[in-house]
Amino acid sequence: GQWQVAWNLVVFTGSAADAGTNADAFIDLQGSSGHFGPYTLPAGPDAFEAGCRDSFTFSTPELGELQTVTIGHNNIGAAPAWFVERLELTNMQTGERYVVDCGAWLDDKSGCSRTLQVSAEQPLKHQRQQQQQPPWQQQQQHEQAAAAVAVGCSITTAELQTVNPAAHPPAPAASQEPVTMQPNI
Repeated sequence: GQWQVAWNLVVFTGSAADAGTNADAFIDLQGSSGHFGPYTLPAGPDAFEAGCRDSFTFSTPELGELQTVTIGHNNIGAAPAWFVERLELTNMQTGERYVVDCGAWLDDKSGCSRTLQVSAEQPLKHQRQQQQQPPWQQQQQHEQAAAAVAVGCSITTAELQTVNPAAHPPAPAASQEPVTMQPNI
C-alpha cells in the first residue's frame, strides 16, 4: 500500500538538567520524491527526559533519497523548551542509517522546530551498500585503503628527504629588497 517504508527513529535529548520537554514532539521528513509529516511522535509522559533517548517506529510513503528532517514541538506544557542532541533514522527496508546532528534548543527564543539537512557531510552510513558486497571485495577495499595510506605516508617522507637545496634558491634577504606596503586607496 501507500505506507510502505518502515523507519526507526531514535531521538537523543541533551543531558542538561532542564533539557527535556513535556510538549508534544513531531517529525517531518522531506525526500527527493516524497514528503511525510508533520507526524506527532506517540510519546508517553516520561519521554524526552534529559540525557535519555527515545525510540519510535513509523511508516511513510516512498520518500526517495532523504534530504531534510524537521524536529519540533507544539510548545505546550510547563517547561516545553527542549534540547535535542541528535537524531538517528534507520530505513528498515534498506538498512540505511542517517545520523543527523541537531545540538540546539527548541524553544521560544530560537524557534520550536529545526529543519536539518541530511547530507554527505553528516556521517551518512549506507550500510546496505556494504552488506551487498561479497566479503572478498570488502577485504580488497580495506587493503586498497591501507595501501593508499601507506603510499601517502611514503610519498610525504620521500618528498621531505629529496628536497634538493640547489633546486630551491634561498629567498632574497630583506635588506636586498625593501618591501613597502602600498596603502589601499
